[in-house]
Amino acid sequence: MIIIRFIWIRPCEEDLALAITYLRIVSHEYSLRKEYRFNQVQLGMTKYFQRYN
Repeated sequence: MIIIRFIWIRPCEEDLALAITYLRIVSHEYSLRKEYRFNQVQLGMTKYFQRYN
């Protein structure tokens, strides 16, 4: 939110590139975390089914 406001105040190309890179990194980390959690859930489910079959 702060970065976007900062861009509107002073829309330099460098600031824009920095903000885009920052957003890309954050969204990438978020997707990685989501994927990791999903893998953990899958792992737990397979272990659970192996135990009870």
